[in-house]
Amino acid sequence: RLADQTDDPVRADELHNLAIICRRVPAYPARTFHEALQSAHFLLFALNYVEGCGLSSPGSIDRWLTPYLVADLEAGRLSLDQAQELLDNFFITSNFYLGRGLAVGMLLGGRDAKGEPIDNEVTWMALHALDHVRLAYPSTGLRVHADTDPELLDFALQLLAEGVSQPALFNDDVITRGLQAIGLPREDACDYMNSTCVE
Repeated sequence: RLADQTDDPVRADELHNLAIICRRVPAYPARTFHEALQSAHFLLFALNYVEGCGLSSPGSIDRWLTPYLVADLEAGRLSLDQAQELLDNFFITSNFYLGRGLAVGMLLGGRDAKGEPIDNEVTWMALHALDHVRLAYPSTGLRVHADTDPELLDFALQLLAEGVSQPALFNDDVITRGLQAIGLPREDACDYMNSTCVE
């Protein structure tokens, strides 16, 4: 209906596309970067309202969102600028339904089960979203380890120095070793997620 009411053909196309996406996800698996973000938004929105305390997290988006970005870029369905705008909007949207004073965590970076750095294009995009949006949610952390890209860490520190107040920095090497010391296998120990006030 909104698409039919606008005289802007670009906006009409955006709204028609959004209607198609909203009819697909999350009832069916996401196929694109936009569908993945929309599906995550719907699920988080529902979970946060149902649980009544707004503590459900998007997790480590640079782990689960990257395959969608790569596929869309390779297929020419999406540019990096378009993907950044979608991610910025994803960050903005959570601030409409999460109560003040919460700590809905999202962690970026770290290592995989083989010890390889996870840092990727989505890691950078999420930090840029913090810079663009400058809102409270999602409460974003960066897993820092001995092999973290120095430029990525410098950018994170620049955001903190400018008063963005995010990302929080997590010592990935220490946390992973600690989780392994209490019996978690490496593939689980490297895929940890903080809960609210970083417990």
